[in-house]
Amino acid sequence: MKLETLKDKLRNAVNLAEKIAAKNVGQPILSNLLLEANQRLLKIRATNLDLGLTINLPVKTDEEGRVLVPARVLASVLSNLPGEQKIKLATSQQHLVITSNNNSSLIKSLADDDFPVLPQ
Repeated sequence: MKLETLKDKLRNAVNLAEKIAAKNVGQPILSNLLLEANQRLLKIRATNLDLGLTINLPVKTDEEGRVLVPARVLASVLSNLPGEQKIKLATSQQHLVITSNNNSSLIKSLADDDFPVLPQ
């Protein structure tokens, strides 16, 4: 996955999805967000098994793909980035790399096979 988007739009979407993916001790997979880049959209998915959420965010996609990352960590990284407008997200091995003009952050991702399928 490789894409470019506006930081504020992504941060707002992740903050909303993080509320659904609140800490779940019984099933830690549910405290993650599934990011899927397809064509010109980034789908951000979260669930707590009672409620599911999919947010479609327009992005510039260079390479399609998907990654499962901890919701709280991603929200924290995006909130702490300085005032950059555009950021880049890319997957590298088992990591999500977030790059802006002056910063780069690496978030360890998880296998997305166990993430529940959301009803359409």
